[in-house]
Amino acid sequence: SSGINAEWPLRPGMEVVLKYQLQDCSAPFPSIKFEGKADSDDIKISGLKYGCQLIVEYGVRLNLIPPNTETAAVEQLCQDVARALSAQQHGALKGVKFDWFVSVVYLLFGGQIARARSFLITFSPTLTSGYLWSLRLLNSTHVKQEIASSGLTVIYYNAC
Repeated sequence: SSGINAEWPLRPGMEVVLKYQLQDCSAPFPSIKFEGKADSDDIKISGLKYGCQLIVEYGVRLNLIPPNTETAAVEQLCQDVARALSAQQHGALKGVKFDWFVSVVYLLFGGQIARARSFLITFSPTLTSGYLWSLRLLNSTHVKQEIASSGLTVIYYNAC
């Protein structure tokens, strides 16, 4: 099962992305798994409140989400994704950056968390995710330790 519901109304251009991803056979990374909230406090994400506020304001201005949208939904999505990605990272999380990719996915799916999660789960194991979703492979167990510990994304590490 691909995790993508074909009946969803998609934003212009998303059909192409989803069609490409569903045909992509290579899955070099395991899919992220959203599990229940951990016993510990939420993961500390630098700039979470400010980033979510900007995303919601931007989404409202572009009529991607309703005007009365609160930041709680996108904050929770970012927390859940950070928790899911932490299971695939070296060592304990010290400082997590705000995930702009996840926030943009939230906007592309009109603020619908279930759709955004479904896409992220489907997209996460693909090779493309390593390049477009910069925090996906940051400090990841799926790349060499020297690259993971450098703090650079795979793209910058390979280019320099």
